[in-house]
Amino acid sequence: WILSSLHFLLWFLKEFHHCRDENDNKVISKDGCISAHKIFHDYPLKLGDIDMLSALVTFFVVFYNGNCYGRYQSMYNNVIAIQGKLHNIGLYLRAYYSQESTRWNVIRYLLASHYIFYWSLKRRYFDWKNSQYKVDPGKFPDFVQNTLVKKGVLIKVEGECIKTYTGNKHKLLYAWSTIAMKRIMQAPLPKGEKGNAMLNTEFEQTAVLTNLKEEIVGMRGAIGTIDNSMLFPIPFQYYHIVNVTLWVNLTLVAYALLFVNKDPNPKEGQPAFFLGTVFTLVAYPLICFVLLGLVEVANAMSDPFGTDACDFNQDAIQEGIYN
Repeated sequence: WILSSLHFLLWFLKEFHHCRDENDNKVISKDGCISAHKIFHDYPLKLGDIDMLSALVTFFVVFYNGNCYGRYQSMYNNVIAIQGKLHNIGLYLRAYYSQESTRWNVIRYLLASHYIFYWSLKRRYFDWKNSQYKVDPGKFPDFVQNTLVKKGVLIKVEGECIKTYTGNKHKLLYAWSTIAMKRIMQAPLPKGEKGNAMLNTEFEQTAVLTNLKEEIVGMRGAIGTIDNSMLFPIPFQYYHIVNVTLWVNLTLVAYALLFVNKDPNPKEGQPAFFLGTVFTLVAYPLICFVLLGLVEVANAMSDPFGTDACDFNQDAIQEGIYN
């Protein structure tokens, strides 16, 4: 709106700020009067004069959008990969282990890791950007008690352990899940339960365990990739270079658009000036809308775990996996 208002003000001055002679005719200037026509006529700026700057701005905006979209797509792919790994583990467990309690003991630790991952993102957003992100996710001990223990993904003693653990909580939970799988294979079948023919040999048991561990390692890798990306945002200096050059360019374009459609044969008594610029009052706001809109979309995509319209619905992702 600032840029569009600036262009409208310049156009208004050009069209309606005139000097008049003794016969009340419009003139560019006379003694004691200098019109806006005269000023603009003495200091013209054509669109071709800022071609190099416009090309540079176009490159910056396109490159910035490409980087932000690549970052957005990478994070989305990793979010989906985490869900896919959890689904794959669930399919393996359902296919090879008949008891629900057995399957649950393996996967609940992974669900706990999933919940902790999203809690840590919310905590980081609230600590870093509390002016934009208003939702306080609470302290970690409260989160463990009110979410992990309440949902049954951790029992009370495990919750107390994870609260006080100072290392990487994801690795601890993955270790617990792997240990749970090993215990299942070593434990005898319950009375009356038939063995699984596919897991009769040590080789078959090892193959299943290896596949499950690969999925867990893949899940850890996806979480680590997102976490590291959040710690390495789009460079602050690059963001400001894009914005400063864009605003300077749009300001110059607002002035340069006054000098389009020059009248080659001005009528007698009228100033020889540039005419037919009324359509720029529509065209220029559209130019600003597109270019500034592209930058705003890129800003939103560069950080997809916030509260923008295009950000990921974290609560829906967590509950979808849990259910």
